[in-house]
Amino acid sequence: MRRSNTLDKSIKLADAFYLAFMAAGENTLLPEIYRAIGYEATIKLIEMFSGSAIQIPDVSVIRMAVRDATIFIEGKSGSSYEVLAEKHGLTTQQVRSVLLRMKGLHRRV
Repeated sequence: MRRSNTLDKSIKLADAFYLAFMAAGENTLLPEIYRAIGYEATIKLIEMFSGSAIQIPDVSVIRMAVRDATIFIEGKSGSSYEVLAEKHGLTTQQVRSVLLRMKGLHRRV
């Protein structure tokens, strides 16, 4: 019985956080962000970016960026264009293009 009460309180608290985020940011994605990443991470996100307009790219853009960074690191470690192309489902010319672009980004960092 005690465990059930704790679960009920937990559910009510989660609903309260959801409603609070809805009220605090009427035209924002705060409630959805809270449901996806939880209270602490949502608060941290708010603290970091409060008052800013942030844009979140499509997941395919992020996956491609991670792939390109991986190709860059593997290329710097000595993997050949051919090996990288086969591993990542690209042509050797595409691998060369990725490496050149990532090299330029790396210089700016």
